[in-house]
Amino acid sequence: MSIKLSNDEIMVLNVFSQVTHADARDCLLEPLRVVFLVKSSEMGKAIGKNGSTVKRLAEKFKRKVEVVEYAEEPETFFKHAFKDVGFKHLALRNEGVEKILEASADAENKRVLFQNMAKFKYIKKLMERNYGIQDVRVR
Repeated sequence: MSIKLSNDEIMVLNVFSQVTHADARDCLLEPLRVVFLVKSSEMGKAIGKNGSTVKRLAEKFKRKVEVVEYAEEPETFFKHAFKDVGFKHLALRNEGVEKILEASADAENKRVLFQNMAKFKYIKKLMERNYGIQDVRVR
């Protein structure tokens, strides 16, 4: 799937690459944070020892920096993004022309998932941009 990046996103990705010596697949620029999507093999370089690289990037961008691990399969990506949540079931479904990820979890795990709604929202954006998934439904 091809991702269209804005000039600002391209500039931010270049800075990320220069500072970390890792390649990010995608990034989201939000008012309070910058989110980078990085291959699992480059997560160590992207984060740095004790988070030192992320801290340097946060100072440079004057925003919080989040690094998210990329996975080939959208279900795996979603599961890795929310490691603290125990999902009972994750499945992709087509509804007309829309691709939907359905996730099921018990009440306690749903509470954990939705405690950080900002993260849930940017993970949904990354899923749409990188996997073509229009919606995530949690039951």
